[in-house]
Formats: sequence, C-alpha cells, structure tokens
Amino acid sequence: MARILIVSFSQLRSDPRVLKQLNYLIQEHECFTVGYGLSAIKGVPGLSFEQPPQCILRKATMAVNLKLRRYKQVYWRFKELRELRDTLATMTFDLVVANDLDSLPFCCAVKGKAKLWFDSHEYSPRQFEDRFRWRFWHAPYIRAIAATYIPRCDAMTTVCQGIADQYQKEYRVQSHIVTNAPPYIDIQPSPTPAGKIRMIHHGIAVPSRGLEVMLAMMPYLDDRFSLDLMLVRRDREMKDYYESLRVHARADKRIGFPDPVPLHQVVSRLNSYDIGLILYEPRNFNLFHSLSNKFFEYLQARLALAIGPSPDMAMIVTRYQCGVISHDFRAKSLATALNVLTHEELVAMKQRSAAAAKDYCAEADQMVIKEIVHSLLHNRPLRSPPSARLSS
Repeated sequence: MARILIVSFSQLRSDPRVLKQLNYLIQEHECFTVGYGLSAIKGVPGLSFEQPPQCILRKATMAVNLKLRRYKQVYWRFKELRELRDTLATMTFDLVVANDLDSLPFCCAVKGKAKLWFDSHEYSPRQFEDRFRWRFWHAPYIRAIAATYIPRCDAMTTVCQGIADQYQKEYRVQSHIVTNAPPYIDIQPSPTPAGKIRMIHHGIAVPSRGLEVMLAMMPYLDDRFSLDLMLVRRDREMKDYYESLRVHARADKRIGFPDPVPLHQVVSRLNSYDIGLILYEPRNFNLFHSLSNKFFEYLQARLALAIGPSPDMAMIVTRYQCGVISHDFRAKSLATALNVLTHEELVAMKQRSAAAAKDYCAEADQMVIKEIVHSLLHNRPLRSPPSARLSS
C-alpha cells in the first residue's frame, strides 16, 4: 500500500474529477488530501487551505511582481500556503498528484523523492484567452509556470485528445487521456413519443459559456422541440446570469428552468429526456475543445446528442452515430440539423448512446489510472498513452 498525496486548489467535496481520483485510489492506497476543505470521503485525512482575501495593497504588489516577472513571489505570496508547504515537507509520500497547473509548483516543492503525476483539467496556458485583462496580466505567468514545472512531471493526464495534442506541441510532453465520464449505469433509453422531442442542457450558469446561443436556437426549431436548462447557481454572478437567461427566455413557453438535482441523481433525471444539448461559442481554446462531464452524463442517460462542431465531442458522436452535429457554432445551424431529424433516427441515436456509454465511463478511465499508478510506483516505463477510445 503506497502513500499518495492528492492536491487540488478547489472545493474537494464538490470537485467531481478529484473525487473520482480519490474514490479509485483509496481502494488500494493510503491517501492524503490538500485543497479548499476536506473531501468528506470517510477515512481520507487532509489539510485545508483557504486563499485569503485580496486587499488593495496585495493586488498592487502582485501586479508589480507580475510585470517584473517575479513569478516565485507571485506564487508564494500567501503565508498560509508557505506554512502548508513547510508542514508537508516533513511528511513522506510515494506519489503526489497535482490537479491543474496552479497546484504544480506546490507539489514540486513538497514531493521529496515521490513520483509526480500532473492531471491537467484543461489547457491552462490559454484558459481565459478571450479576456484582455487575463492575457495582459496573467498569461505570461501561466506560460512560465507551465514551461518550468511540466517537464518535472513523471506522468501527465488530461481530459481530451485536443488538449493533449496542444501540450505535446508546446511542451513536448505526452499525456494520457482520463475523461470526465461518470460510472457506467445499465439503463434503457426512455420511450420517445412521436411528435415530441425534449432537449436538456445542464451545468453551471457561467456567463463566459454564452448559454444564450441555445436560447437563440429555439425560434428556428419546429414545434416538436422543447428545451430545459437545469443550471447550478453558486454565487451572485451566476445567480444574476441565471435570472438574465430566464428573462431572455420568458417569451418562449417551450423553454423551462427545472431545479438542479444532486450529482448522484443527474443521470437518472436526464434519462427522461431525448436529446442532450451542448452548444458553446468557441470563445477560447478550452471551450473549442470542450469534452465536459455533461457530455458523458448524456451518454450514460442514453440520450442523443446535439452539439456544435467541437472536435473532441464530434469525434465520439461521429464514431457512434449517436447525435447531430451542426456545421458551425451558430444557433440557426444546429436548428437546421435538428429540424430534419426523424422520429426513427432519434430512437436509433438514443440506442447507439448505449454502446458509447460502455466505452466512455469511469470504469474505463480507472484502467488508465491503474496503469499510470502501477508504473510510477514500480519504476516501470509508462506505455504509450492508451487513448484508443478517442482515436479509433
């Protein structure tokens, strides 16, 4: 049994990807966490770090250090983080898991002789490239962190092939693919009444995702279609955005806003629909290569997919013929593709999602994780990234 440190500067109890790691690793190993709060998984100890509020003086100091490229001062600016580093430096681990780029310098500082596995949840060097302030202040810092610390990793994983290819291009590092898929669920597609097609989009109400484009699609769709947006609102910005979407949609009685359900109920709730909808304007690199939890939850719920031409989603939909792909990211384009969908085609697509659900599930990802952990702990070379699901 190895001792494994899992670090993620996120709310651990509500971070699905980190919880997925933990729930698998604790089956065979002793795990310890660092993050914003504890994981709430029984028997998993940890240390909590909360980022202190940013006062005006601290913001000004950070801005100066960013422009002068004093990146170590920027990263270690919080006394609490330095104290946490010093505490962990006295502990011994066999493997350290760094979730996302913001945890990587910390993990390098505390790992000692342990192996280091970096799990990149997105492509951090272009995370908010659509925002001028981020490009001006933060992008050079993020790129410097990536260039300095990614080469120090013993293994790397990320969420989709498009992001893996970009890391290979920029940093000459091979990434294994671990998707955001939930566990496999053995259920049947819901009955599909003729003349009625129920669509759903679920997720968080984030303005940067431009959810208005899905509302704008509805006037172009025929009377068979309805749309529910099941959106989580975590803070004031999300709540305000959610209310603006409701105002935007109130003229169309076919659009509903059901309350979100707990994570463990999502797939069963989705199963009552016919089509899972994902249409984002590709405002940045990560949105263009989006392959999020909801995509795989739609598959597990045995829904057909309706998506824009995002390459990583489109690859799967095309392979399994389980949905509709628009020619571009405009609302009218996807509506045009949906309007020609027949009842028989929709039923067949929902059935084909069952085949995709077997290949894209947490159990399949666990095989990738098992290979990585086993190789690192036994000092064996990693095989070539086992991404056959995505490339075949």
